Amino acid sequence: MATSCERVSNYQISLLHSSTNVSSLCNIYATFVAPLPDGKPTLCTFVFWNALGHKFAQLAAGGSIYVLLMVAGLDLYCNIARALGCVPFEVGKMLRRPDNVFLDS
Repeated sequence: MATSCERVSNYQISLLHSSTNVSSLCNIYATFVAPLPDGKPTLCTFVFWNALGHKFAQLAAGGSIYVLLMVAGLDLYCNIARALGCVPFEVGKMLRRPDNVFLDS
């Protein structure tokens, strides 16, 4: 299992937020996904899907699940999927507490 976890590219690992542990994703994959019959995703695909889900969860945590409806309605999926680093987290923080954005001015 360690060799398949090492095959996850640095790009896919960088997509994960620092709170997500890749080794635990490997364990989840080995326990729940790998035993599935034909049509299961590869480990790299599983890690990528997890990273995307994490980004959208951070946006939704900004206060409303309706943010995801706006993303779908405005066709912003690709733009958010390409967002690097903590951008979705920071947008979620701004949605949660918009009044704190301009307090430093």
